[in-house]
Amino acid sequence: MYRCNAQRSGSTQATLPGILTQKWEKKLGGKLTQPVAAQGIVYVADTDRQILYALDMLNGSQCWYYPAGGRIDSAPTILDNMVLFGCADGYVYCLQATDGMLAWRFRAAPVERLIVVDERLESAWPCHGSVLLYNGLIYFTAGRSSYLDGGLFIYALRPETGEIVNQNRLDTWSATRDDAQDAPFLPAFHNEGSRSDILVSEGGYIYLNQLQFTPSLELVDTEYRAGPARAPGSTSFGPAYFYYWWIPG
Repeated sequence: MYRCNAQRSGSTQATLPGILTQKWEKKLGGKLTQPVAAQGIVYVADTDRQILYALDMLNGSQCWYYPAGGRIDSAPTILDNMVLFGCADGYVYCLQATDGMLAWRFRAAPVERLIVVDERLESAWPCHGSVLLYNGLIYFTAGRSSYLDGGLFIYALRPETGEIVNQNRLDTWSATRDDAQDAPFLPAFHNEGSRSDILVSEGGYIYLNQLQFTPSLELVDTEYRAGPARAPGSTSFGPAYFYYWWIPG
């Protein structure tokens, strides 16, 4: 899975030699996603050309490739013999790892509606490439923002079949949370809704940015948490918080 696990921790306990040597190089061209590797195969997508590649881990030779229906913005998720990924065409795909053949395709977008994004046709409800694997299910969103086009659609599917196990829709309007009226402005926590992003899981919950869901995709009501106070004369708020100011005019 992209960034190692459901927490997206980006860490590993694997050991590396003191000196690294290059074994092979494969020129694919285009804008490539992060690679992921499993069972001797490296998977990487060319985002703009909408192609997912499978390469032999030992020598970099191409095992197969699959042209998707839209951009793939991040690495796929590998589970047993399944290669799972979302796409900007509003679908989630499952391919056979052995030969790249399509096992199933699930339309996460509520309807077939295309818009132009960077001179390309995409669904109004795109899916991120990296789907979350948690407790035997895959989780992902379809949409751009909870404020647009009827909101974000959130799914939990069986990876073997693409069958829906749980689903929800986050449809909000740009409003300040009631419990944040007099609090310092934090973009990620001040408003009720969220933009789409890859999902993470920790402590038995699914997270979309600051929003918390149960594994059955019920939204959890969480308290507003303000950031730490800034020391006089300091320009830093600490690594766990992000701040910005809007200056009119």
